[in-house]
Amino acid sequence: MHIIFTTSFVTSNAAAWCLHGLLGPEQERTLLKLFEVLKKLTKEEYKVADLEQLQEETHEALALIERDFPLSLQTITMYLLHHIQEGFPRYGPLYGRWLFPYERVNCWITNQIYDWCVFMLMSDIVDTDDLTLGKFEDICNLNESKKETTKKTPKLLEEKVLDDMSEVYDFALTSRMNKQGLALKSVEKKVNGKTSRISSNKQSPSHVYLVRNFKDHHPCVREEDDMVFGRVKLIFEHDWRGKMYTWVLLDLFSDVAYTDGFWNVSERVSCCKPFLLDDISEPQVIGKDNDRLFFIGVDVKLML
Repeated sequence: MHIIFTTSFVTSNAAAWCLHGLLGPEQERTLLKLFEVLKKLTKEEYKVADLEQLQEETHEALALIERDFPLSLQTITMYLLHHIQEGFPRYGPLYGRWLFPYERVNCWITNQIYDWCVFMLMSDIVDTDDLTLGKFEDICNLNESKKETTKKTPKLLEEKVLDDMSEVYDFALTSRMNKQGLALKSVEKKVNGKTSRISSNKQSPSHVYLVRNFKDHHPCVREEDDMVFGRVKLIFEHDWRGKMYTWVLLDLFSDVAYTDGFWNVSERVSCCKPFLLDDISEPQVIGKDNDRLFFIGVDVKLML
């Protein structure tokens, strides 16, 4: 397995989605704690003030693994996770990549847990009729290295799009029908120092989310309605008072829910609205189960 994909398999929540329903509730919660720790250990930068908390979370997650999983998981590979963050204050995040590669840890842990789950199913210890197995679809397609032209072609903005824009901006565009926008096939967006590409390609459009009425990143929300999930339909640039703004027109999904730690929506599109590129997330990995789409890599949690 490729190093980059192996690491992102856990940090993007893909592993959590694939294993969802294969474990008991307590074991699944423990596993998610471990995956959250691995996600934090693979960050590219840290605040010194957060390192002590990171070490406590690591110790807690590994202690729960010892409690909830077989002894066969308690190897030197797992034990090394206790000590990786100890070198961060002196050597920085690169310390974790030096001697104990995360891709080995992620791959080994994931394979061990998955093999154990399969054994439990094959031996009829766990009845498959009582499980809801998630279906993990087309993850690789979201990261296809297709060369797309970014040539800008003039396109007159639709009246409805401009009406919605006026709700975002607190002003009226008196001559908006005379304004021209530039339609784009894709656009780059930088989040936490990483650059990703958002696409409006009809064959593989990007799926994104945003937190309603919040400008800064929040780790949790109070209500499900605070979250907006959509599929990119159109990307365009609009000139206002000499400044160029990039807008993303989204097909918004209905029936937002938070189930077992995953945000999910109905596949039915409720409406179409524009949002500023700065307000939406990077492209998300999508899973599909029973006519619902699961956004499996969203960092925002629901406050329970």
